[in-house]
Amino acid sequence: LHSWRLHANDGDPMICPVRAFILLGSLYGPEIKKSGPLFLHVSAQGAVMQNQPLTAPALSRALARDLQGLGYSTWVLYGTHSFRRGGCQYRIKVKRWSADMVAAWGGWSQVEAVTMLRYFYSPNDNHEYMHDYDRN
Repeated sequence: LHSWRLHANDGDPMICPVRAFILLGSLYGPEIKKSGPLFLHVSAQGAVMQNQPLTAPALSRALARDLQGLGYSTWVLYGTHSFRRGGCQYRIKVKRWSADMVAAWGGWSQVEAVTMLRYFYSPNDNHEYMHDYDRN
């Protein structure tokens, strides 16, 4: 069992983990136990399945389905690591964090620095065709 201390991000409420946790709790409702897996499976009918944790494959399938539904022709380029990669890029490009700060945030050691640097930019970031896969 892991435990973490969440810190509010009042400077950027859209990515505040405390606000996200409160929202998730309100979506689950009061009948959901306060212990166990944080992310739960939701049935096709919208019922939260108390004893079924959300699995990585289920999340990957849902992400692919949603991106296809939104019309992203390059949906296959995205996976669950896109969230971590996007977090790195956001902190470097928008928040102007140093690489050291991002490494600490992402839990990377100096040995893993090459992996972290690949998250900052990759050949898939073809900015000439950005409009084809980033309409937001």
